[in-house]
Amino acid sequence: MTMHVSVVIGTYNRAHLLKGTLEALGLQVVPHSLTWEMVVVDNNSRDTTAQVVAAFSKTTATPVRYVFEPKLGVSHARNRGIKDARVHRR
Repeated sequence: MTMHVSVVIGTYNRAHLLKGTLEALGLQVVPHSLTWEMVVVDNNSRDTTAQVVAAFSKTTATPVRYVFEPKLGVSHARNRGIKDARVHRR
């Protein structure tokens, strides 16, 4: 049985913490039957969030996507991440 998972990370002006979060997720060892991705939702940050995601995505085999959500609020970020998640679609 194959499992599909999207890890949605909403962030707002926390680029300095985001790098460590992505690195920790990237170190996860998962079964071969698991297909997963990271979806980073930038909730209108004014820092280097986009650059952190771009740099990290070049260092990992796990798919990492950057999504921009201009409407502030954690619920908007989460909903945008769910909407843009790829592995849940068939």
